[in-house]
Amino acid sequence: KIVLIMNILETNHLTFNYRNHSVLEDINLKIPEGSIYGYLGKNGEGKSTTIKILLGLEQTPKNTVFFNQKEFHSNRSYILQNIGCLVEQPFFYADLSAYENLNYLDMLYHCGQKRIKEVLELVNLTKDKDKKVRKYSTGMKQRLGIAMAMFHNPKLLILDEPLNGLDPQGVYEMRELMLKLQSEGKTIFISGHILAEQEKICTHIGVLNNKRLLFQGEINSLLNQKKLSYLIYTDQPERGMEICKEHLIPVNRISDRTFIIEIEQDGSFDSFRNLMQQNNIQIIFADKCQEKLESVFLHLIKSDL
Repeated sequence: KIVLIMNILETNHLTFNYRNHSVLEDINLKIPEGSIYGYLGKNGEGKSTTIKILLGLEQTPKNTVFFNQKEFHSNRSYILQNIGCLVEQPFFYADLSAYENLNYLDMLYHCGQKRIKEVLELVNLTKDKDKKVRKYSTGMKQRLGIAMAMFHNPKLLILDEPLNGLDPQGVYEMRELMLKLQSEGKTIFISGHILAEQEKICTHIGVLNNKRLLFQGEINSLLNQKKLSYLIYTDQPERGMEICKEHLIPVNRISDRTFIIEIEQDGSFDSFRNLMQQNNIQIIFADKCQEKLESVFLHLIKSDL
């Protein structure tokens, strides 16, 4: 049985200029429904500009942004009703409590007291619902921002750098919240540059560099793009490294008896092991090194240069 995955949000050859300065060129985002999509790029690459375009805060031509296959300009009201956002800093009344802020928001959305209770529980602020927001930690304020973005129960949540300024506890809380929201069927588009955290939660990745998308797809596909690295523990490290160099296998010394090799995928390690056996070198231990998103991201950027 073939399962078709619908893209909840797409852009069609999105190009954007600001005061005759090119900011984005030919961006074709495809954000699958139910995914956590990490939008990665260095500061100043246009991540926030992209988000403003997706929310209609920057003007683009018709047939550029689509939500559930509906064109943005022709369906603006419907689309914005189905999107929640947290852009830069969350906004609320600091001298009101979390409950009072949400109650004030309910004057706009008319979701009722039950929904206020639900979102407070969702972001784990029930016990602090009556505390003035100005007394909240940064992490608590971010969670309240998420509660307000989620209040009208949107299908898609767009978050711009939500981890900025958070301590480790706050980062952990946000990570767990994102995973919980996804498990409940929400799609999350999250921009950022804290790559270690993106790697822990994202199902899909888009890499932005020099105004263009360098990569877009499942995160596992991105992490498997580079050659595989193996840590080799052997009885003859010097001889093993010599043979690697003779056969043009990239190799680096780690310790007295270990080195790391970099090889192609698809059975290349078996060829390496046979090469060592032919030269009477015993591989005592071999371990595949897990590729990290940060190193792959930097490799992509470097390759683009």
